[in-house]
Amino acid sequence: MNPLPRDSAVNKSLSKKPKSPPSGVPVFKPWKPAQPAKLQPFKPAQPAKIVMQKAK
Repeated sequence: MNPLPRDSAVNKSLSKKPKSPPSGVPVFKPWKPAQPAKLQPFKPAQPAKIVMQKAK
């Protein structure tokens, strides 16, 4: 039911912009990898050491 209503919005946007259909994919891709990419190497790197040291 989610992809149905989203398709409608994408179709309408697609009419105005040729890069609207992938809007859902590129929007989530740049956002997910953008945050997790920085949080993954940074968070696990620092918190991982701090948690292990504090836990021990």
